[in-house]
Amino acid sequence: MIRGLFTKELRQHGGLFFFALILLAIGMEMMIRMNLLVRSGGSAFALMNMMLWVLFPLVTLILANALIAAEFRQRTQLFLEALPLPRWLMLTVKYLLGLTMALLSVVVLLVLSWIVGVETDAITRRFALLLIIKASAWAAFCWAVCFSMAFLGRYRVIASVTLVGGLISAQQWLGMKVNRFGPFELIGDQFAYERSTLPITELLITLALIVVVTAFGFMLGLVRDATLATMLSEKMSARERATFIILTLVALMMIGHVKEQHENTDPLSLPGSIDIDNGVVTISAAAAVNEPTDLEKAALKAHASAADALLKEVATYLRTPKLPPLFLVHRRDLEKGEIENGDLDSRQGTLLRLNLLITPTDDHKLQTEILYHHLGAHQHFRKHLKDARWVLRGFSAWWPQRGRALSAPSATLVSLTPTGDDLRKWLTFEEGQDERDAADYAAFCIHTLSQAGPNAQQQFLSSALGSTYSHDGRGSLRDLFQPLTQLLNEATSWTLDELAKRANCQLKAKEVQP
Repeated sequence: MIRGLFTKELRQHGGLFFFALILLAIGMEMMIRMNLLVRSGGSAFALMNMMLWVLFPLVTLILANALIAAEFRQRTQLFLEALPLPRWLMLTVKYLLGLTMALLSVVVLLVLSWIVGVETDAITRRFALLLIIKASAWAAFCWAVCFSMAFLGRYRVIASVTLVGGLISAQQWLGMKVNRFGPFELIGDQFAYERSTLPITELLITLALIVVVTAFGFMLGLVRDATLATMLSEKMSARERATFIILTLVALMMIGHVKEQHENTDPLSLPGSIDIDNGVVTISAAAAVNEPTDLEKAALKAHASAADALLKEVATYLRTPKLPPLFLVHRRDLEKGEIENGDLDSRQGTLLRLNLLITPTDDHKLQTEILYHHLGAHQHFRKHLKDARWVLRGFSAWWPQRGRALSAPSATLVSLTPTGDDLRKWLTFEEGQDERDAADYAAFCIHTLSQAGPNAQQQFLSSALGSTYSHDGRGSLRDLFQPLTQLLNEATSWTLDELAKRANCQLKAKEVQP
């Protein structure tokens, strides 16, 4: 009976198997004829490496679609289920047949590579054995993944794109060395050149992944008598197609936004700048003019020193060991109090343009702008885009005047009496207020924290603003598991409602401006 199953599969899909082998052979032949690729690779087996990366997964995907997905979509598996054989045995036959074809494809690639490189490559037994082991492990891994994906039916394309996109994103943007992990390392840069060392760790990881992924595939094919796999094999409904299109568009927009945010992240250097590096932050002050005057050079030095002292003191208070670089650019065409943000990537630092010659080094607005933009860049602008921005806005306005009485609040601000809900929805609250009033109220909230004790105030601000965030998704996870309300409660035992009430009392106690 088992022999009959193999015969049936070969009779039904034999033409496809032959086509897959021919496809690999033609692809290999085309690459061999591209002399530039042969010369750049330095080995015929480097071409095989490229085939394993590019064309081989496509072949296994075609095989899995024919053996699994097409069977369930066309309901031809019902004929097999009528036979007096357990369902797991039928799936095993399909799995072993596909695995055999995958390994046979590897043999074809090895033979073609050997024919090309027999006169140029030193092919020893150990080298050949290493190539066979690594390529076979990669083939088994690709087949296991495609085998399991095939049971997802109409969702297999979505799952495949998500898997590939996730791996690429992890490699490019999350800093994870995916290409150095398990099966990907087996056919990495050293595939065609490593002649002595057997990658035991990578092989064990690959074997474990094969077992796990294969078990997942068998689970999908066996659960509830294959009812789940049969349901998934049906065509998408109109609602599912519309949802898929919308999700695809949203994903493309997000990918484009993330890619744009991650471009231009090379270290910035200003020609002719005055640089100060105190080990915590690097300050660079430069003039956007060809020949700065002596007064402008003196202003550059003075502002660099003042910014160095400011940020060093803030870093000590917030208990942060390192801040991103700060760039101050002198512009003669800007008026006093006019400050432009250079919109650098957060990993590059902060760039502010202003007229340093007519702006005092202890100017309150300048210090507030430096702190707001620089501490925001320190946490990769996460506080700029969240309702927690009141902490960043308030600290930036409070720090330059700490220890002194805060400026008298306006009558408009006192009459508002914001609540804890306004703090929770700060972005909405801020949009409906005057910018100065919103910043002043946030500063009063920071000042009010001193009622919980100086250590409590510093603990909260340090945890909220001083912590170093990752520029990728790990920072978002941290915000999810350590929200601002939790940090406030841990440091002061207050809620946002209690903080707002105490801040309102502070406002009432101040002298209102006429």
